[in-house]
Amino acid sequence: MHIVSHSSDGNGILFEGTKGRFHVSRGRTKGGPVEALKDKPLPDGAIDAVYGGKKPTSHMQNFMDCIKSGETPISDVWSHHRAMTTCHLANVSIRLDKTLEWDPKTEMITNDRALNSWQSREQRKGYEINVKV
Repeated sequence: MHIVSHSSDGNGILFEGTKGRFHVSRGRTKGGPVEALKDKPLPDGAIDAVYGGKKPTSHMQNFMDCIKSGETPISDVWSHHRAMTTCHLANVSIRLDKTLEWDPKTEMITNDRALNSWQSREQRKGYEINVKV
């Protein structure tokens, strides 16, 4: 994954893998996997499965609807935790100019244990967050 700030495609994230690459920016996705959808579209029901049967709308509208209904939003806290973790790790990698190896099960950097200190900071007295799992 590469954070791209000076591209003809705009600011965004460039994902590269063994089967292709694609660029995601606000409001636009571009690249081989996206172009492949023209000839090989997603199967029927794929979008419904991702959205849990909900009609795709704006995230804000979905959030407001879920406040009223009590349902889980399409952009739930668990999937966004994973998405934001990716962004934070990219920032650590950029700042330190180091390649990171990540274990998603333990949520730890595995190739340099000292870098795990970048995952949190000391909390201000009186504002500590104590999570019980």
